[in-house]
Amino acid sequence: MATLQNRKPKGITGMAVFDKSVSPKVAYPIDTPGTAELDPGIEEVLSETRSDLGEIVIESAIIDAQRPIISATMPGLTPTALALRLGKKLKNNASATSAVEKRIRLTATNNNYAGASSGQEGFGMSADQTTSYAWVLSGLGIPTALTRVAHASFDETVTNDSFSQGANGAYKFSDNLIGSDVLFQFPQSSLSILEIGEASLDDLEVNITVVMRDLKIFRLEIPSCSIDLGGSGPIPLGAGEISLQFRVTYDGSTCTPINYKYIDQVRAC
Repeated sequence: MATLQNRKPKGITGMAVFDKSVSPKVAYPIDTPGTAELDPGIEEVLSETRSDLGEIVIESAIIDAQRPIISATMPGLTPTALALRLGKKLKNNASATSAVEKRIRLTATNNNYAGASSGQEGFGMSADQTTSYAWVLSGLGIPTALTRVAHASFDETVTNDSFSQGANGAYKFSDNLIGSDVLFQFPQSSLSILEIGEASLDDLEVNITVVMRDLKIFRLEIPSCSIDLGGSGPIPLGAGEISLQFRVTYDGSTCTPINYKYIDQVRAC
C-alpha cells in the first residue's frame, strides 16, 4: 500500500520539449532542470449573496480562466536552450562567415603562430586577407592600427608596428610589440556552423517527468505551449543558469491545458 511519504516528489528526472510545427515533431533536448514550478494561472468568478445577517458572503466559485505558466531553470546555456529562450529555430549553415578575434599579450614565444590544425579555430582560413586587422595600445593607451604585411615575406625582426596573417589563421607580429597587448580580427568564410535562425519556435509540446520517493512516476503533459519571451529572464553568456518560462496554450486536443498523471510503474535504472 502507498503512504503519503512515499508519494512525495523525489526529483525531476526529465523535461522533454518538442517543436510541433513540423511533422514528425522535432525534439529540442535540454538539461534536466534543477528546479521547475507550475503557476496554474487559475482565475475564478465569485458568486456573492447576503447572509441572514445582511453581510455579503461568497455563495459559490467557478473557474473562469486558466493561464498556466511553467518555469524551469537549467544549469547551463546549450544551443537548444538558447533557441527556446529566443523563440527561434536552430538551423545548419554550410557556408557561413565569421571571424577569429583574440586579445593576446605578446611574448617572444607567442608572437609567431604557425596556424591551426584540422578541427581547430581558424583552420581553412586563406592567407593575406585584406580585411584582416590588428591593433595595439599606444603609450598613451590609444588603440592604434598595425600595418599588415604579406605573410610569406614578413620578417618580424626588421619591420616595426606590423603583423601578417597566414593560412589557417597563422600570424606574425613584429618584435618591437613584445610586451604589448594586441587585438586581432581575421575573417573566415565557408564555415559549417549551427546557428539560431529566423523561423519562429512557438508551437511547442512540453512533458515533465518526476520520480516519487517510491520511484513511481508523476507526469505533467502539456500538449501545447510557447515560450514566454518577456518572462524568461536574462541569458547567461558564460557559466550560469538559464531560466525558461513556457506559456501553456490550449489547442483543443484535451479538455484541460495540462494533463497530470500518476503512473503506477516504477522508474527502472
